[in-house]
Amino acid sequence: MNAAASASYFPSFDMALHPNGACLSSLTSTPPSSYLLTSQDYLFDSVEACCNDWFINVELCLGASTGGSVSSPMASPSSTSYPTWDLENDSGSAWPTWSDDVFQHAQDNQQGDQDDDEEEEPSSYSFYESFEMGDFSSYPWKLSASSPSTDSWEADQTALAYDGNYAARPGILSEEGSATNLTISLDGIQHDGSSFRGGLLTFAIHASVAMPVDALYFSINDHVLRTFDSVTGDSGGDWEEVSTLLLPGEHTLTWSYHYYGMPSDMSGVDPRRDGNSWVDAVALLPFTGDYSFPDLDTTSLLDVDDGMAPWTLVTDPNAYDGGHSYIAYSQDIVSNQGSADMSWTIVAGPDGGFVSFSAFASIYAPHDILEFSVDGLPVVAITMPSYQWEEHVVDVEAGKHVLSWRLVKNQPGLSASVIEGVDVPGGYQGYVKVDAIKYEDHLFEEDVGYASAEVQTTPVATTSEVVSTTSSTGFWTTSETTEALVVSSSTSSAFVSTTTEVPTTSSAFVSTTTKVPATSSAFVSTTTETPEYSSSSSTVVASDGSCPEGLKAVEGLPGCCVAEPNYLGDGACDPYEPYNTEACGYDLGDCCHDSCNEDSPYGCHTREGADYGPFGFFCLDPRAGSTIDASKCLVENREWIGDGGCDGGSEYNTAECGWDGGDCCEDSCDQDFAFYTCGANQPFECLMVEVDEPPVTTVSASTTEAPKTTEVSPTGAVLGDLGAARSNPVALRDGFEAGVFDPLMWNWMDGDANWETDDDVDAAEGKWFAEARTGDIIDDMGTAVLALKIKSPNGGKLAFQIQALIQSPHEDLIIEVDDKPVSFIINTIDQWKKEEVDILEGGEHIIKWVHRKNPTNQDEGALSKVAKNEGISRIDDVTFTPF
Repeated sequence: MNAAASASYFPSFDMALHPNGACLSSLTSTPPSSYLLTSQDYLFDSVEACCNDWFINVELCLGASTGGSVSSPMASPSSTSYPTWDLENDSGSAWPTWSDDVFQHAQDNQQGDQDDDEEEEPSSYSFYESFEMGDFSSYPWKLSASSPSTDSWEADQTALAYDGNYAARPGILSEEGSATNLTISLDGIQHDGSSFRGGLLTFAIHASVAMPVDALYFSINDHVLRTFDSVTGDSGGDWEEVSTLLLPGEHTLTWSYHYYGMPSDMSGVDPRRDGNSWVDAVALLPFTGDYSFPDLDTTSLLDVDDGMAPWTLVTDPNAYDGGHSYIAYSQDIVSNQGSADMSWTIVAGPDGGFVSFSAFASIYAPHDILEFSVDGLPVVAITMPSYQWEEHVVDVEAGKHVLSWRLVKNQPGLSASVIEGVDVPGGYQGYVKVDAIKYEDHLFEEDVGYASAEVQTTPVATTSEVVSTTSSTGFWTTSETTEALVVSSSTSSAFVSTTTEVPTTSSAFVSTTTKVPATSSAFVSTTTETPEYSSSSSTVVASDGSCPEGLKAVEGLPGCCVAEPNYLGDGACDPYEPYNTEACGYDLGDCCHDSCNEDSPYGCHTREGADYGPFGFFCLDPRAGSTIDASKCLVENREWIGDGGCDGGSEYNTAECGWDGGDCCEDSCDQDFAFYTCGANQPFECLMVEVDEPPVTTVSASTTEAPKTTEVSPTGAVLGDLGAARSNPVALRDGFEAGVFDPLMWNWMDGDANWETDDDVDAAEGKWFAEARTGDIIDDMGTAVLALKIKSPNGGKLAFQIQALIQSPHEDLIIEVDDKPVSFIINTIDQWKKEEVDILEGGEHIIKWVHRKNPTNQDEGALSKVAKNEGISRIDDVTFTPF
């Protein structure tokens, strides 16, 4: 390539004028300013050198380079989104070429969208790479290829760059079966030098590939997450953004380009693949984690100028928490209709979380309303004046979300004369205040079995056999493509994606047994080739942490050694050791309904007639409601348990085997997860023992012997055997009839004042109840907390009687589950009333009744304006019924 001279030539990509490419003279046309940045790449001494270097058909380029003018490579719209090559006269290119710069791919529209959306500045990311250095020196990228002579990835300037002027492209390959890789490890590359904290990984890809010629693969820890085997975009050549969630830990990302060779017949190959593929804007937006905005917020995390009027942080002696709050005024919206918008962008972990805030409004619809939205979807609306601060808690799903507070003026768009005629209540001032904004992430509260969950993906058109599923989560729908195309050399428990490549040799494609329904009540069992399962002795991990010969260690699961790590978490239960063990997360959740990942390759829902299965659900995980005793359930085929077909009259239909995993009773056979139709060819034979009524309703403190399914505490409270929840409808009941709290169940001293048992008024049931009094709490904003610990494998229903002789703002009562508010009581409940709370998740939970004195820290003048009540919260007859 020659250096620029006084008269130089540069490539033109105006497809409307030059569909086959052209090189123009600088004497008659002005080259784009971006060309001057790297003149050695774009400016040439001769038109021949320019055409030869940039375009495939040199003769057509020379023929078109006799004149013309252009001021920008994007000056005119193209007639097509790809070059109009004459494939009959041109053999085509056996590898990507520079010619893909002629693709116009709706760049103007895309750029406009990016500008409108105003993505975060790179500084808000913990990792951001757009290759603007023109090389891979910004981060520790690694380049590798199938052979030393194979061309490696390069960071090159291109008019197609998604962000800036540069992007990464794979090497130019011509040898069949060759591959080139671009790899980086996210561990240890944080800007602040801290460990990788996890978050939302995104990158943009422009794929000019088409099978059977070539394909691009994106992998994490050698596990293929996405396959690109066709030109990206609906119109071809467009950019596509890929997103996936990554938990904290070490993650190695690889973009791998594979060239398989040109077929003899090119008629079926998309002509748009003639060009380079590009990767750009690789970014990691960290998880928000648990975060509460400080009282005097200086973080600039909130965008307070996102509307027609601003939100302002002001000194507020009546703030909900501290001495400041955010405020917006309708009068600042100068037009007849509009809004003052405040927003916060968060990244929720794989299990989601919840956002909470408090609001105080002096508004009145239709004059003005307050909307709180998640990703543009309103979930809270305040349309009337507030009499005290109101707390709001909203659940959010995994992924990136924009939270918005909008003070909307004249939402229906009424004329000025009409809106002015709508009366407002006394004291109306047209403002709203927001305070105590907080986000809490479930990721930071409990262990998560999966460290990656793809939250946004596009179905990939492939030439291989695929199985597609679609699921909806939260505010988006995810379409997934599970492919049997590439065999990963290893996998990692550190991530699970909704688009997953699985090896064709996975246990999910091998039926260990096949059950054939017969015409009689019995059935015939035929056994196919069954993989050999290692005995427990073979899975013992050596003292140095290594695995026995023939088994592989699984990243993130210490002590888990298996022959095929890909079988873990694939949605098909591998019921035997070493997979279905505690060390291996019980096949990473595959063997229990509650823990099986329905976004996995086999989705937990195989059906009769499929080429594989049944797998059954030999559930041993106590956290997921296991009712099987593996030491006593010594059946020949564990796959038959929980497959929907009742194996009656055998060792399967026993308590030790969970009554054939529930298959033999109509009420317990779960058709949603069943392989066979429940009760169809294998009739129900229900032997499960159910108790219709609670075995004990009240037990005195002197009780010496309790029924088999219950435990009686020293105070007379009934503690059910939560592990036997299916046979005991009521696992807990306490009416405080012993006159004292049971220390095995309750903590009544978990605040600034204690709860007490009393009998001075009528109880809801019996004689005694528990109560807290505002008068016992010395300081404003102090609490009296009563805490109850429960444990159940499948969750359950909590019920209790409540009487609240309270009045906000003097006091209130909050019911919490695991420190998350589920109910707020701010006004009087003068008669006993039954309340119920569903606890949907299994495991251990802490229930709290929090009686708060002057929770909004009002001054005496404000308190004197509201009549006081007795200031007493009471509860009675607490029961917990497992699901």
